[in-house]
Amino acid sequence: MSGARRRDPAHAHEPGTQPPGRSGQGRYPHGMSVVFHIAARSEWEAAVAAGTYRTGSLDTEGFIHCSTAEQVAGTANRLFAGRTDLVLLCIDVERLEAELRYEPVADPPGASFPHVFGPIHLAAVFEVVALEPGPDGRFDIPLDAPGQLGQRLLSASTAATWSRIAVALAAK
Repeated sequence: MSGARRRDPAHAHEPGTQPPGRSGQGRYPHGMSVVFHIAARSEWEAAVAAGTYRTGSLDTEGFIHCSTAEQVAGTANRLFAGRTDLVLLCIDVERLEAELRYEPVADPPGASFPHVFGPIHLAAVFEVVALEPGPDGRFDIPLDAPGQLGQRLLSASTAATWSRIAVALAAK
């Protein structure tokens, strides 16, 4: 695939803009558009070694599942409750080389989720955060206020939910 992103006008959005009706896509410092992906730590470590992130859904469904800021906690609790081996990839939409589309899903009813139709290059991932469940196995992910990710991560150093992972991204 070339470096240009293909856009499906019905589901894609232009760089630097909010997709219509998708207020949950984070707007972060310097106008950055952000989506999130929950990954097993071992998958992320393999991606760092390989230079790109892929997951099984890319091969079986043709895309990588992502979430908006509003959707991350629900996704984590619905699909990953109790797991202690997870990281949250914070992805700069503008740096994706693969196509990003918002598509309707069955669960939860009426929702549309961001899907990345290709591997995610490491340069698009600007932050990797360890996800730690609480004592009840549920995740309390403080991403409900777009624009606050960096501040929340820094202030969350006292919260058991978050711990930062230092990630060295080698230029490939």
